[in-house]
Amino acid sequence: RYEILGVAGRGGMGVVYKARDRETGETVAVKVIKADILADPVVLERFKNELRLAHRITHRNVCRIHDFNRAGSVAYITMEYVEGESLREILKRGGPMEPQHGLAVARQICSALREAHLEGVVHRDLKPENVMLDRSGTVKVMDFGVARSLEAGATRLTAHLVGTPAYMAPEQAAGKAVDQRTDIYALGLNLYEMFTGVPAVRGQTMAEVILKQMQETPPRPSSVVPSLPASLEAAILRCLEKDPARRFQSVDDCESALGGETATGSAPAAAPTAPRSWLMLWVGLALGGLLVAGVVAYIAMTGSPGRPAAPPRPAPASQAPVAPPTEQPPKPAQPAADPLKTRIRDQMAQAGKA
Repeated sequence: RYEILGVAGRGGMGVVYKARDRETGETVAVKVIKADILADPVVLERFKNELRLAHRITHRNVCRIHDFNRAGSVAYITMEYVEGESLREILKRGGPMEPQHGLAVARQICSALREAHLEGVVHRDLKPENVMLDRSGTVKVMDFGVARSLEAGATRLTAHLVGTPAYMAPEQAAGKAVDQRTDIYALGLNLYEMFTGVPAVRGQTMAEVILKQMQETPPRPSSVVPSLPASLEAAILRCLEKDPARRFQSVDDCESALGGETATGSAPAAAPTAPRSWLMLWVGLALGGLLVAGVVAYIAMTGSPGRPAAPPRPAPASQAPVAPPTEQPPKPAQPAADPLKTRIRDQMAQAGKA
């Protein structure tokens, strides 16, 4: 069914070929499993179970597994073929990544791990060789579930994990229970290498590397790249906590910490809100002052609001024209007029004239 077009890569499990599916015409990757791995039926069954679990993961940042097949004594996996480079090849060629590029890759790795963890799958073998970038820069994380099935036969298959201890969490290296935080530790190891260009943990032998993973804290990334942003270094170091309880507890937490970085590696500045607040305050005060001034002017022109203007009061008797005195017979004395009645009468007279 498959026409082999060439060798795409080699790994601890076997050889990966680029092939064409004669049935569909698609280009696929065919991973042929080493014979000694297939010799143990218990390990093989666990391996198949993990592949079935990994097959459920459907995400743009996960390399899709198609099928597991046998052809005589040969067992192989077919999967999505990614036209691009592995993260290992990119780091070898270009050295440390700039923060903007590295963070774009890191967020896509986080997206792939999040989807896997939602499906109950722990990768356990996240390393630069298992992270591919296609020609458009899209990340594809590969080999979900495979490392877990190999670990099930750790004593039998130790030789097949050469190189992998450099990306193992302490609890995984010690043979203890693992969960999503194990992948977060491995993510920290990958981030360390992406931004510094060197592995976080190095040793002459596999045993030395495993011992360092369990007991030693890696040098601070800024000791390798002094210009590395402090917030990015803090996120990497938290991923690399030896105690899983002290790490980020989920990929979301880790991605949020990474999300505080910008293209220049510094935290994005908050929008300047204070000047706008003062401007609005001054505008409000000015409008309020104009309103008060208008009300005062209106009252001055029309009188108090809600009360009619008082009619003009008659001039006092002392201001009336004085006629020359004439001889008149004396009149009997009149009782003094009530001032209140006089005022009311005068107002009514004025209203009648109006």
